[in-house]
Amino acid sequence: ERSFYGLDRIAKAAAELHHRPTGSLRLAAAVGPSFYWLPEIITKFRESQPGVGLSLNVLPSSEILDAVSMQQYDMGLADVSSDAPGVEIEKLPPLEFVCALPNGHHLSRKRRITAKDFSNEPVVMISPDSHQQQRIMKAFSSTYTQLDIVVEASNSGPICAMVAHGAGISILDPITARAFRN
Repeated sequence: ERSFYGLDRIAKAAAELHHRPTGSLRLAAAVGPSFYWLPEIITKFRESQPGVGLSLNVLPSSEILDAVSMQQYDMGLADVSSDAPGVEIEKLPPLEFVCALPNGHHLSRKRRITAKDFSNEPVVMISPDSHQQQRIMKAFSSTYTQLDIVVEASNSGPICAMVAHGAGISILDPITARAFRN
């Protein structure tokens, strides 16, 4: 039975592979971690397990669960909200979303940004079919704050770039935001 591992389990998988120093590991991951977090982890893995081949394929989170379930990958890293037959899901601690602001934006002087601060601000948002946007919209609905979404994108990397160029402000995962800091 294939397993769907969270990032905290990659080290465990590496330790298990230590006993069989050759082979391969097929990993599917969402865009954000693939570009901004996994490269360092994969590099360390390769240093400790030089005989193990590794393949990383970037897929939308919505496809990763099915791909692991169909045994196309040994592990997956995604933001999913459901289960799949034959897949063990390890839940990671939830990441708190962060607000991305262009340099010099008036909200950057605030220590804490609230939902009301988004009023009258253009917002660059992750696409509506993403689990992330569903959580963000649910949180905003409880505050009765209407967001002015001016652009939607399928992943956080372009969102950060658009924010940096002044297209608006955003709420997104801290992994991608940290990569674009400054």
